[in-house]
Amino acid sequence: SGGRYRDYIAWLQTRDRNASEAHWREQLRGMGEPTRLADILPANGEDIGCEDYASALDRTATAGLIDFAKREHITVNTLVQAAWALLLNHYTGQSAVAFGVTIAGRPDDLPGADRLLGLFINTLPVVAMIDPRQETAAWLRALQTQNLSMREHGHTPLVEIQRWGRQSGQGLFDSILVFENYPMDEALQQFASGDLAFSAVKSREVTNYALTVSVTQADTLCLHYGYAGKDFSKADVSRIAAQVNRLLLKMTRSPRRILGDIDLLSGDEKAQLR
Repeated sequence: SGGRYRDYIAWLQTRDRNASEAHWREQLRGMGEPTRLADILPANGEDIGCEDYASALDRTATAGLIDFAKREHITVNTLVQAAWALLLNHYTGQSAVAFGVTIAGRPDDLPGADRLLGLFINTLPVVAMIDPRQETAAWLRALQTQNLSMREHGHTPLVEIQRWGRQSGQGLFDSILVFENYPMDEALQQFASGDLAFSAVKSREVTNYALTVSVTQADTLCLHYGYAGKDFSKADVSRIAAQVNRLLLKMTRSPRRILGDIDLLSGDEKAQLR
């Protein structure tokens, strides 16, 4: 039989708050100004609510990403985080960039946590340090290690983390990544029987952040961008989506290249700048 939510509350009370504070202070140590992508681009000015844009890598490119991740002993999730960190670095010029990630928040060491009813999901900051002299593959493995160490302190409320980072007013970031490990259409098909079927399944992430990137991985890697219309135009987001895809492919093709040599821009974009 499953446990009760108060088992989770009791588990929380056994956590070492000082250890969590020390962990997050160390993670935030190199962070300067908050990373706010919406402040870099000219405001769209049209308060049209939340808009959507979808982008996907084809099957061949997705298979290449998966093979690369296996060879380098990292996850595709880490690869997407790395691409997003590089994009933020290019746009902001910050050597330490921050963005949010959502986690399920169900502790591995709490029996029956996967069956408990209650609010577990949490948003945590990833602070990525980008040294242009560092080799790409080594940096990716360091980011993976950072992700693993985060799990032990994944129950920490974001408001506390931001207070420790002295960013409680403005927030550390305005963009988050949501990696969907359980695609909704597959989940629904398990419940389909007889004459009951599901088709044209769509999901929509709406958050209070300027930009939310929802990632699903099956035969193709799909990135779905939910953005505030007042902060970004569709042209902005479509350009960002293309740049993220480009960064993913460049990292996997040249893992021994140093980070400073990974270019964000396409040939056409370089020509426009010239």
